[in-house]
Amino acid sequence: AKVSFFAFGATCDPAPQAWIKLPDAESLMLAKTWLEMHGADGTTDMVGAMRVVLALPVQPLGVIVISDEMADTTPLTTAAEIHLMNKKRESPAIIGFIGVSPPDLTDGDLPLGVLVAKPTGGAYIRNTVRKPTE
Repeated sequence: AKVSFFAFGATCDPAPQAWIKLPDAESLMLAKTWLEMHGADGTTDMVGAMRVVLALPVQPLGVIVISDEMADTTPLTTAAEIHLMNKKRESPAIIGFIGVSPPDLTDGDLPLGVLVAKPTGGAYIRNTVRKPTE
C-alpha cells in the first residue's frame, strides 16, 4: 500500500511534506509542531484540496481527511461538490474524516465530515477536545 500526505488550507500543496517519515519519533514531533503552527481559521479550500486528491490515478483510493471542518463554503455545498468529483472517478474513493476541534453546530445541522464520509462508506470521528485557552 502507498501512503501520501497533502497539506491544505487556503490552498492545497500536493508536494510531499518533508517531515513525513512515520513512525520516527522526531518526525512525529515535527508533524505536530507543523500542524499546530497552521492553526484553524476557517479558510480551508476543501473542494480544491479534494480536487487534487481525487484526481490521483490510484485505484482503489482511500482518503482520510483531518480537518477543523471550517471550509470556505457551507457544509452542504462543499460535500455536494466533493461527491460530484468522486462520482467521476473510475472507482469512487472511500473517504474517512476526522474533525479536529470542529465548530459548534446548530440543531439539525450535520458536520461536514458526516456529509462527506458517510455516503462513500467512510467513517467519521469528531474530536471535540479543545485545548485550554492560555
